[in-house]
Amino acid sequence: MVSVLFASFFVIAAILIYIYLKRDYSPSLDDLPGVKPHLFFGNLVNSGIMTGKSTLTQTMLDYQRRFGDKFQFWFGSHRCPTFCQMEHAQTIFSDRYTFEQSPLFVPNFDLLCPNPIVMLNGAKWKRHIRVLLPMLKRAKIIGYLERIVQCADRFID
Repeated sequence: MVSVLFASFFVIAAILIYIYLKRDYSPSLDDLPGVKPHLFFGNLVNSGIMTGKSTLTQTMLDYQRRFGDKFQFWFGSHRCPTFCQMEHAQTIFSDRYTFEQSPLFVPNFDLLCPNPIVMLNGAKWKRHIRVLLPMLKRAKIIGYLERIVQCADRFID
């Protein structure tokens, strides 16, 4: 009797683990391009971040060259869609509820970046977006793009 229960428990556990892994780590048709993640470490191992071969910035630039302006990166088990153009930022900011993160993701993301725009709610969100969204209009930002790059380079140095 015990062996039958143990065998049935083992079969059910194996099926549930298979379904979980299949659902979480297999790409769907509408998925963004990216490197297939490892089970526990995501893309941190195969990109060289955990081993010290490359930095996060170098990895993101490499992924942008390989996959284009839209790709996904996995921080462990967290999927991070990455968008690299100003038009993408304008779309995300103007349609916040389509791109809003789940409440399970937000506390973990707060550890990586304590004050990102994705974490803002209510009046703080409205204040930031009122300033940022008009600046992201293509006609207004193109003239200042060279100045933005110079200031960013000076800030980095």
